[in-house]
Amino acid sequence: MSAEIMVNCSPAFQRIQARLKGGAVRGHLKSVLEHLKNIYKHVFHPDPNGPSLTARIKSLLSVFARMHDQFAKRFYLRVSQAIQRFTESVREWLKGKWKAVYENYKPHILRTFDDVETHAWNFAKNLMEWLQQIGLEVESSATYMKLQAVAKYIEGIYRDLTENSKRENLEKYYTMFVEKLKRGVRILIARVMPFAEDWLNELKKAWQSLMQYDSLARVKDALLIGLEKIRWTLRYIDIKGHVIDAAVFILEHGHAIITQTSLQASQKHISEKTKFKFSPGEGYAELIQKLPVEWNSFDTVPNWRDLPEIRNIQWIRDTLFSSSNTTILDKWYKYLNLNFNPVSWIPPFTSTGYMIGEQHFITFDGHHIEFKGRCQHLLAADLIGHWWAVTVNYHSHSSRSVVVYIGDSEIELSKDFRVSIDGRSTELPAGVPHALITRWLHKIEVETDLGMTITWNLAHDVLAIKVHGFNFDKTGGLLGKYNNEPSDDMMLPNGQLTEVPGNLAMGWEVSRHQCQSSGNIARGRSKVEVNVCNQLFQSKSSPFKHCFFQVDPSPYFYMCLVDYHGQDSDTCTSATAYMSACSANSIPVKIPVFCVQCEYTTSDGEIHTLEEGTSTILEKEEVLKSTDVVLLVEASGCNEILSMKKPINAFEVFINVINEELMKSGIMSARYAMVVFGGEGIFSSPRVVTVDNQIFTEPQNIHKAIEHITFVNDTGAEGYWMKDAFDAFTYSAGLNFRAGVSVTFVLFPCESCRPTIPSIDYSTMYHILLEYSVTLHVFNHKLFDIAKDKEKKKLLGMDSRNAFTVKDARKSNVIGDPVLRRQLKMPKDQLGYCAPLALETSGSIFTMNSISSSKKRTSGGRLKKKVEKLAMVFGKRLSMSAIPQHRKRCVCVPSTPDGAASIQCDNWNIEQLSIL
Repeated sequence: MSAEIMVNCSPAFQRIQARLKGGAVRGHLKSVLEHLKNIYKHVFHPDPNGPSLTARIKSLLSVFARMHDQFAKRFYLRVSQAIQRFTESVREWLKGKWKAVYENYKPHILRTFDDVETHAWNFAKNLMEWLQQIGLEVESSATYMKLQAVAKYIEGIYRDLTENSKRENLEKYYTMFVEKLKRGVRILIARVMPFAEDWLNELKKAWQSLMQYDSLARVKDALLIGLEKIRWTLRYIDIKGHVIDAAVFILEHGHAIITQTSLQASQKHISEKTKFKFSPGEGYAELIQKLPVEWNSFDTVPNWRDLPEIRNIQWIRDTLFSSSNTTILDKWYKYLNLNFNPVSWIPPFTSTGYMIGEQHFITFDGHHIEFKGRCQHLLAADLIGHWWAVTVNYHSHSSRSVVVYIGDSEIELSKDFRVSIDGRSTELPAGVPHALITRWLHKIEVETDLGMTITWNLAHDVLAIKVHGFNFDKTGGLLGKYNNEPSDDMMLPNGQLTEVPGNLAMGWEVSRHQCQSSGNIARGRSKVEVNVCNQLFQSKSSPFKHCFFQVDPSPYFYMCLVDYHGQDSDTCTSATAYMSACSANSIPVKIPVFCVQCEYTTSDGEIHTLEEGTSTILEKEEVLKSTDVVLLVEASGCNEILSMKKPINAFEVFINVINEELMKSGIMSARYAMVVFGGEGIFSSPRVVTVDNQIFTEPQNIHKAIEHITFVNDTGAEGYWMKDAFDAFTYSAGLNFRAGVSVTFVLFPCESCRPTIPSIDYSTMYHILLEYSVTLHVFNHKLFDIAKDKEKKKLLGMDSRNAFTVKDARKSNVIGDPVLRRQLKMPKDQLGYCAPLALETSGSIFTMNSISSSKKRTSGGRLKKKVEKLAMVFGKRLSMSAIPQHRKRCVCVPSTPDGAASIQCDNWNIEQLSIL
């Protein structure tokens, strides 16, 4: 290419060469030299009378400047012209070359365009043919034809709905429905006829034989005539037309009828009953008011019982809740009682056996046994798979216990809530392979995945063993075989039947050591008639009367007579057992109110008792100056710092210092309980952790509960969905708190406090805490968000008014810093809804960052000082809201349906009392 460019530029070089040969350059050089000579003479050999040297140099420089300017202009013009000529020549060369290339490749380009167009056309043609073929196949398929038929059917329905009236549509589709129903019945009969033809022939022969008797033939004729008259009557009164008219009316006016209020409905049928005439100018006023009842004079009371509404309510009450034995509810529970639990509709069905008190037994099939001994006896066991067994151990030196065997594990339950696993005492909740042992209030429950559940109601001493239907005809022991046959419940292990409970118990004795049994030492029934037992289990006005049709009350009546020793409360064990049996049959009944009692202590140390539904008012001076503290701990990795014992037991120090601050404020005998949630296994749902077999314990012992928790760093899907602090709040609110004392919740969360499905919302949770007079305090593991780093590390907590720093630990009473509080933001992004809940319930938010962020090498003394400062400030703030401020109105309410009760107290101010 460079050679070609040089060839194209050769004329320019030739012109330059010709000018050099012509002497043009030489002439220019001579003129330049002449100019230089003249300049030299002018400067260095001047005229004596001429200008000075400076003037001559200045003149010479101006001449040089003009010459340079002319030279530069000419040079720039010539260079520009040369570059332009060069650019035009290059452009012409490139244009020629591109044209040559285009002419060379033009056939190939045109051929390529032609091939692309041909292939595109063929592809589009084949695609259209394929789509047409697919369309024909789809249109000819059975599915498309069905869809087309459905579309046409829907189109017909749409046209009917838009073009015809509601009556026409209902009549049309009612007729279509009847015809389809008849067609379906005919098809069903046609399919069944081949299988039932022999039976029908025999029935015809039997019918023809019966028709030989004149009396039966006359009955047949009379029935046919009666049926024909019924058909004629139905056609005459046009039931079909009336039904269609009613349906049309409901479609047109149903929404208005349902959405209208009772007042709007009544006003449509109220006739004018008031007449008022008022003429002030004439001094005349008249009011006529028609009353719905009779009122003869102003000195008598109107007879409101004559109102139709009052009569209807009275009729409903007499019909449903009359003390007679002919109410609708009696008929329902006698003949139509249904269990609304779908699990109970399909076999295999569950069954429950009971050990009631010390000597009463009800087998899985409902047989009643009375026995008491001094040995260990088998209550029930899986005799086929040998997976589980339950025994009762009548210790000769102490009260009885229940021993549960699950696989290779042995669980012993005692009446004082003590639980031991494989001979070692343990706190609850606890778990063994295939079983979970928990406690809630007065009950201990052993739940297994082997089809067996044990519930021991220790408030009234009723042990229930519930077995799944998969254990049908596989069990044995004092509670029978569970085969729906009460007749063989007295069967010995060798298969023989006995009528003596003592022999049955000896047959199922499983004592580890030789037992000196003295036979059956069960007490006998009272020979004197007991009115309270008759009222509970025999009277038509019994609270259990609706259950008499499903569960035989006779065994429980006998238990009542055995247990009665002169007090009505002696019958509560049998009443609770009967209520449990009724609940198992989906019959809601309630135990007597004298079986639900609450004990409370006043400030003078006296113990008082309230029955269910009764209330009392505690003056401010009578209320215990104390608090019940519930520690809610999320079993996640961030709270593992609470179980740290080295270099110090930080949690124990923390609680002890808090309690010291409470005592300084005059709050004595504070109780502590711990509820754990958000973990895995036994802590996947909220559970209360017992200490020394008790739910509430002393402050110096509550640190033992933290040792029972297994903290997990990453919970699975189960634990993730159960990290719900709201669920833990609801669970904790059901604990038994002392009457009148303040209730304090202290939450240690790891995750943001946000309710999960199907938990409750914020407003509901707030009202629950308000109802139970709960003050919520929350501990955060992160520092508060504040601009100053120095203040951030010193800041310990905040409430709705003040911020609390390390300086407050040195003060006798916590004061707080309101100015610093205004610079703080509520840590809602870290704590979720629990942050506003704490502040709305007069609680506080504190941080544990100074403890949780401590290095492993931190000395014990330094860490202890940090813990003590935090606990001192928090303890002072806790005591501010823990002192009871008002008189209380306390009511005894049932905590569970089976007899547990607790006292719930409301703030009962003088102003509110005066209003009431």
